[in-house]
Amino acid sequence: MNQQKIYQLFADLLDYPSPNLLERAQQLAHLLVSHYPQVSQLIEEFFQAIKNTPISRLEEIYTSTFDLNPTCYPYVGYQLFGDGYQRGDFLVKLKEKYQQQGFSYDSSELADHLTIVLQFLATLSPETILAQELIEDGLIPALEKIKVGFKQKNYYVEILDALLLIIKQRSGKAKISEQWEKELDINQR
Repeated sequence: MNQQKIYQLFADLLDYPSPNLLERAQQLAHLLVSHYPQVSQLIEEFFQAIKNTPISRLEEIYTSTFDLNPTCYPYVGYQLFGDGYQRGDFLVKLKEKYQQQGFSYDSSELADHLTIVLQFLATLSPETILAQELIEDGLIPALEKIKVGFKQKNYYVEILDALLLIIKQRSGKAKISEQWEKELDINQR
């Protein structure tokens, strides 16, 4: 199982919608089906929900979900620390880690944007301490806070559910079958 490819595809799905969104969703569902069938099902649900939706509508949904709703801002540091000194310190340290690892990103976006953090994670060996710290201390709590901000059913909830299940299982925080059952109960699917 290529964890790095999985993180990159999640980054693609959680980025501002592009014309290749459907293709990326299919790739991720296919990649996950043999090892994580329940997670693959969530990605397939996302694919089915968006396949006939115009890109302009997907852009509106993305913007209203992540850009206009502060509880769902897709910034790991913001979710962890709010918009103060601690976030600034987090951003500086994150940029230092990026530089140390030779990772470059689109500087028009802040370093703690969820998609950039996932792209960085995709460059790391899953066994590294840095990867584990990013997942356990950054992504899991940030994604859980973002999910709380969803007030209504949204296309992106399946992606966040799927990503959380993968990273929690990867970090040993939850067995995927137990977590799946909890998520089903919480979301009343």
